[in-house]
Amino acid sequence: MQGLFAEQLKALRARSLNRHLREISGAQGAEVEFAGRRLINFSSNDYLGLANDSRLRKAAIAAINEFGVGAGASRLISGTQSPHLRLERALAEWKGTEAALCFSSGYAAALGSIPALVTKDDVALLDKLCHASLIDAAS
Repeated sequence: MQGLFAEQLKALRARSLNRHLREISGAQGAEVEFAGRRLINFSSNDYLGLANDSRLRKAAIAAINEFGVGAGASRLISGTQSPHLRLERALAEWKGTEAALCFSSGYAAALGSIPALVTKDDVALLDKLCHASLIDAAS
């Protein structure tokens, strides 16, 4: 099996297109430690700098102490925990809307909302550089 993909892998490496995980040591932030070096993190999605905010860390610890580390199943199966409802109510009030719905990631938001808005008879026009979640959601 190793030889089956050897040529394809070699071609990817030659074009610097082979991808692999890079381990960072420590928390996310504007700078991260990678391979023993401090580097500026230009690839983060932490636009607001909240990934390592001390107030959010304390709130997360308090939530873990009260509710544990996982929901156990989807909200529709095992129920919605009160912190999720409080967050959605606060967001709806802040935005002046009837309701809000939170997703665990942008990918989940795309997969959960686009199919609810677009039917099989609609045409979705997507830019070739749009995020893969939008393509998956509109497919």
